[in-house]
Amino acid sequence: MSDQDSGLKSAKFELAENEIELAKNFLEVQKQEFTTRVEVQKLELTIRSEEIQSRNKEIDGNLQIAKLNLDIVAEDRKDDRANNQQTLTKNYIFAFAVFFVLTFFLGFAIYSGKEQIALEIIKVIALLVTGGLGGYSIRLNQDRKDNLDISED
Repeated sequence: MSDQDSGLKSAKFELAENEIELAKNFLEVQKQEFTTRVEVQKLELTIRSEEIQSRNKEIDGNLQIAKLNLDIVAEDRKDDRANNQQTLTKNYIFAFAVFFVLTFFLGFAIYSGKEQIALEIIKVIALLVTGGLGGYSIRLNQDRKDNLDISED
């Protein structure tokens, strides 16, 4: 029995060595897998960092474009305001000139004894002003109605 016991011990010893070797191999595989996972995560973090940098560059580019657009719009509006002011000033000057010429003409007609002509001119002017104010109020009401329709949509 001693040969059997020694053979059995020898087989158990080889089995134990095989188990140890398998455990070592298993640990080595686990170590490699862990190392691979860490490397993959490092690569993913690098990729995410590059994506964030790319997005930041895109946002900065969009910001620059938006600033340029705002500058262009501000410059355009500045010109519009100046043009509107100039047009309004010219309209006031024209209206004052027409009023002055009509007043002068009416005064001259009354001074020269043509009161009937002056009265007819005043009637025509009254009709024109009345028609103008009526048309203005109609347009104003249409604009208000249009604005209400737009705001309801």
